[in-house]
Amino acid sequence: AQPTTRGSRSDAGVNIDCHLLTISGERWLRLAPSVRELPFLAHVRRVLPARKDDTPEEVLEYGLVIGNRLPPPNSSCWAFLVSLENMEKQLPPASAPQTVTLVVLHAWRFFAEDVIHSFGEVVHALDHGVGLSLPDKGSGPAAAPLAMGYIPVPHHLRVGGQTWSWYRGPFTPYGTKRRIKKDPHKPILWGDGVLLYDPELGMMDVSCASAWALGRLMALNDTSFATTLYKSNRDKVRGTIDRARFRMLFGKLAGTSVAEASREQIDSDLAHALASAIPKLSGSRSAASENAKVATESALAHERLSATARTLKLGTALTNKESIAELHHLHEQVGLLRSRHADAPDPSAPETIIAQWLGDLLLLKGVPIHYLIPNERMLPDESIRFFQVDESWLESLRDGALSIGRVTATDLSHDAAFMPLVAATTERATAVARPQTRRLVAARNAPPMVKPLSGFLLRSQVIAQWPNLEVEGKASGSPVVTLRQQTVGTLLICLFDSVVDTVEIFQPSEAVHFGFLPKDSAVAKKRRNESGKEIEDNPLKTICLRNEQTRVLDIGKLVDWMAGAESQNYRADQFALQMVTGVDRVVFTIQDFTIQAPSTT
Repeated sequence: AQPTTRGSRSDAGVNIDCHLLTISGERWLRLAPSVRELPFLAHVRRVLPARKDDTPEEVLEYGLVIGNRLPPPNSSCWAFLVSLENMEKQLPPASAPQTVTLVVLHAWRFFAEDVIHSFGEVVHALDHGVGLSLPDKGSGPAAAPLAMGYIPVPHHLRVGGQTWSWYRGPFTPYGTKRRIKKDPHKPILWGDGVLLYDPELGMMDVSCASAWALGRLMALNDTSFATTLYKSNRDKVRGTIDRARFRMLFGKLAGTSVAEASREQIDSDLAHALASAIPKLSGSRSAASENAKVATESALAHERLSATARTLKLGTALTNKESIAELHHLHEQVGLLRSRHADAPDPSAPETIIAQWLGDLLLLKGVPIHYLIPNERMLPDESIRFFQVDESWLESLRDGALSIGRVTATDLSHDAAFMPLVAATTERATAVARPQTRRLVAARNAPPMVKPLSGFLLRSQVIAQWPNLEVEGKASGSPVVTLRQQTVGTLLICLFDSVVDTVEIFQPSEAVHFGFLPKDSAVAKKRRNESGKEIEDNPLKTICLRNEQTRVLDIGKLVDWMAGAESQNYRADQFALQMVTGVDRVVFTIQDFTIQAPSTT
């Protein structure tokens, strides 16, 4: 092909700069597909993105254009995607024009290697292991913490001294049920409250304390979230005051709306007052009027509470966790959220905004990478590491984010009372944070309350060579829900809602390529049945080339052989099914904190 030249094309009165490619007519007829072959060289692939990186799309569609020419092995080649619009009369078997000028839509250069490592071979050869730990653990008392994923970090004490402490991110090589507080819904007052001490080594564990401080800093760094959280906390306190006053006035709890409950109570008192007034106007007294009088006097007794008594009761209501939960009907709200009958949340409500932000935080979105992988040697090049998630680390991270604006005893009591509701809404937001999983979670016919429990980190050039990898995790043979799957450069992070024992990594569905089997000095093909499996008893068919020198395939003869007697109604999707060579699938099995040798199919 000639080098491309700049040109200009006028389309509907608009001048478009483009590249032009000019080749001789004789060469054009040797390379170009015929009019009959052209429909078989393009099709659309529809891919379900459930096993791909996070995307808002429920279905991905890709348009594929297939070349009719085999590149020469071990050669540098150019590929040109050209427009054949209004060129039907110049395609074979038309007579050869002197020259043909084509509009180049895209061009790229590649090297056709004769022997390369397949996707399965590259992924199979990854350095695999469970957990993130330093490769040189040494021996002695420090070897055990290093094997558990800890690293020593400098620790500047508040009293001015300096020491060394242990730090580990949220990814552990084993399941841990560590709890940093007896009451899971009691807020952490400060980061030092979750400093843990190892008496054997005389060192502190600053993992949860660092997570708490990180959550606080991330919340403060997001002005929108911090403002929404602060206003929401103030509204909760005002709501408690209104509900406590309602109970002191009327002797019962308000419903979902204090204002509406107040109006209903006033209407009821007015009806009782009218019932007692009507008999007085008629000069007679009835049993109904006596009952109305008793009810009115009872309401007035509540009204005559002294200011001191009201202040004491109000102060108790503002600082008592059980009283706050009762006033706001929090137990009923949590129970409703944990059922599968809960209504969809209002996306503009402050509680929903807070829950979505915290849900993303539990999925470790926006967390600096050095908090997750404290040392680069823990995840070397061309490696994959499987892990379980330390829930105490995530709990500290969330609690630190919720700590902003927590100043008084009233703030602390409200945080403690609302913590079960916040945890429930956060887990619900985590379940639907990934658009691809919303339908999967809904299909479970169970409450959408999940949190990340396991996952893996993959660092390899395979991510750049085969973008949009597909991943599926399984536990006891059943697929689990992928809560997060995100690629950043050559790093892939996956988080699952269960502890997986099998992880399967697939080549991208849209990148399933066409190809042939080698046969002597030529290439061959086997026919497939309707399910896509090769027919074993069908011998290899040597594929005809239209031109040996240019390695152009005779697509027409290939289609006739594949279609058989149904060549008249043969479609492009049927041709594509016959031409695909399949994809590699690499399976990693994790048992007893070890990984068995991966298998490739």
